[in-house]
Amino acid sequence: MRRPIALALALAGCNQIWGLDPTTTVGSGPCDPLPFDLKRYRTYGGSLTWKEARDSCARYDMDLVVIDQLDNLEIANELTASRTPFWLGVSFGVNDWVALDGCPPVLSWAAGEPTDPTPGSCVIQTADRMASASCATRMAGAAGINALCETARPDAHCRQLATERDYQLLAPTITAPIDLAAAAVQCSNNGMHVLEINSSDELDYVLAHVATNVPKFWVAAQWNGTHFTSPTGCPQVYDWQSSEPSLVTTCVVYQAGMVNVDCGSSFNPVICERNSM
Repeated sequence: MRRPIALALALAGCNQIWGLDPTTTVGSGPCDPLPFDLKRYRTYGGSLTWKEARDSCARYDMDLVVIDQLDNLEIANELTASRTPFWLGVSFGVNDWVALDGCPPVLSWAAGEPTDPTPGSCVIQTADRMASASCATRMAGAAGINALCETARPDAHCRQLATERDYQLLAPTITAPIDLAAAAVQCSNNGMHVLEINSSDELDYVLAHVATNVPKFWVAAQWNGTHFTSPTGCPQVYDWQSSEPSLVTTCVVYQAGMVNVDCGSSFNPVICERNSM
């Protein structure tokens, strides 16, 4: 028998979602439900316009959350994922409501909603279901509107890559700490790339089976001014230390949590990853 999932999140700056026991069936299509992953979500508290909320999410390489049809996990927990009100990643296009992730969104309207939807209208999750409002507003009644962010959905290719990978610790072949560019060359020489983290499950596996007794290692994520890049182009998840990411420096190292560091910093050993496709 499936147990219910509980999501709880307090807004105190930026926090992660916590969850238990996914109940969602996972498929391979771009809009099929995903396994539940607490690191895919963050909140950002404030009195934010829709664009400001998106900009706040972008700092974490995320965008506003969309509650997708068929994703029973999100549907069941839409009211408990963050302190309401918060922006959803849905706005009115030319003729209909459009979700940022390109998937059909759940639109669970409060009584009397949506009110006069036009281009420039966006969707707010309130304590009483969903409401429409100008994307430029910062308040829902007397309450400031927060942001609930999520990592981009992996496409079918990225979902397949996640099932076909192995790892190599290059400590025996490296005699001195090296920067990220040199690490990428070392991995490439072995037909691999520097480790990227695409899920909490992957991070847990690496820490338990590959990075044992490794206090610090590169993660293949580099900020390009708008988002973090990855070797495969697939969305990564992040386990940031408190107050990170700083984005003052543009690369990422795991050290009991992820931190931004200068890309010219040097570390040893290096963890490489191979995807079979």
